[in-house]
Amino acid sequence: MALLAGLFSGAAPPTFVEHEPWERGFAQIFARDVVPGLARLERRRRLLLLAILLIATAALLMTGLIIAKGLGHLATLPGIAALLACILMASRFKAREERLFLPAVCQQFDSVQVEVAPKGASLSALDPY
Repeated sequence: MALLAGLFSGAAPPTFVEHEPWERGFAQIFARDVVPGLARLERRRRLLLLAILLIATAALLMTGLIIAKGLGHLATLPGIAALLACILMASRFKAREERLFLPAVCQQFDSVQVEVAPKGASLSALDPY
């Protein structure tokens, strides 16, 4: 239980320290646009890791039950389903992460624009690019 309690404990918000000339001014952008979403993103990341652990455990248990019932030819199905579920969850997390970080990073450079499909948009939204 201590592991689960530590899993959701909050940490101090990070800060960005500017070292290079091209980073000048990014600390303010980071504090204003990125930091507010980081706590929520970190909670989602931890929930994702917990979900992956639970899915893997369930897949192992289901595989054991399938083998115990004598249906060994179906033993790979829970693993394949678990892998697909984890890939889907991880890709959704990555997209959420991109929507948080990329606009802030691109804002630092005047001529750079974000080319990430907005939430809910299909890839056809990026056709002109």
